Amino acid sequence: MPFRFYSAASLTAATALVAFTAPAMPAAAQGTRLTESAGGFSYAVPAGWVISRIPGNPYKVCYRLQTNDLPPNIIERVQPNSDSLAKFTQDTVADLAKQTKRFHILSQTPFVTALGLHGMRVAMDGTLEARRAYQIYYIFPKPSSQKVGVLFTCLEADSPKYVPTADSAMKTFTLP
Repeated sequence: MPFRFYSAASLTAATALVAFTAPAMPAAAQGTRLTESAGGFSYAVPAGWVISRIPGNPYKVCYRLQTNDLPPNIIERVQPNSDSLAKFTQDTVADLAKQTKRFHILSQTPFVTALGLHGMRVAMDGTLEARRAYQIYYIFPKPSSQKVGVLFTCLEADSPKYVPTADSAMKTFTLP
């Protein structure tokens, strides 16, 4: 079964709720890591981004505080799956095509972290809740017949600014 992330509506609402109604949280300093022992992963949070929780998500999320209603954000999922990385990625992409309007895959390429962890990077654009959005799915296999999916989302207009930030964060991804 492919990854099932939040729907665009629930992700947008939850991120907006956390970003604009929660007590102010300190922004991450350079070198801050988001470590999830239950999920078995870790990565460097972009400097200036906030780490928080979204109701219903078992793992912390990070996002950039800003004034629009879809701040750049990174969420994660861990899912049992023994399929090959290629098959799992293919199934996830097919499922995404059903979930979004005007879905376009821009690229689907292997992705290697700084420590040599091999995964896949799927970049796409589409319409989420009547907004043009840009998303990148990073998919990494775990040795325990699981896959970790990391979803970066921002407004399409913001993608030139934030895609390098997301790629840099994912280059630090580890499975401790």
